[in-house]
This record gives sequence, C-alpha cells and structure tokens, in this order.
Amino acid sequence: MSDPTDDRGKVAEPALPELKNQEQFYAETTRGLAIFLLIILAGSFFAVLAVLTWFIDYQETERLKMVEELFKFWLPVISGLTGSAVTYYFTKKGK
Repeated sequence: MSDPTDDRGKVAEPALPELKNQEQFYAETTRGLAIFLLIILAGSFFAVLAVLTWFIDYQETERLKMVEELFKFWLPVISGLTGSAVTYYFTKKGK
C-alpha cells in the first residue's frame, strides 16, 4: 500500500474528476430529487388510500387504526422533504 503523504509529510488531496458544467449538474440533481420525492408522496398517499379502502370494506378496525398511526407519522416527514426539495428547486440562484 502506498504512503498517502507527500515529501513534506502532508496528506495528499485525492484527485477528483473535474465537472465541465457544475451548475447544470446541480440543476439536474435538484430537479430529479424534487420529482422523485413528489412521486413518493403521491404513491404513498394513494397506497394508504387503497389500504384504508380495503380495510373499511372488510371491517378490519384494528388494522385501520394501525395504518392511521403510520400515516400520521409518514405524511409530515415525506411532505416536509418534498416541500423543501421543491422550494429549493424553484428558488435557487442562477435558475
């Protein structure tokens, strides 16, 4: 294994690839993250709606309460993440 220090005893910095257009990379990343989180939010909403409909039809009151508690926890988390990502995407500098 090679020594990571140079001649003066300082640790050498790793060589990182140079991005040609870093702003475009960040724009594409924030856009993709915002879309991904919106899809997760919509998917989880419709999944919970389908499960609740199923449990109501078959009168599964105990499981209905469990899904309700899970949704009370999950909705604020995913909506907060989605709101932050979408807000950042629309308000970032140099758009």
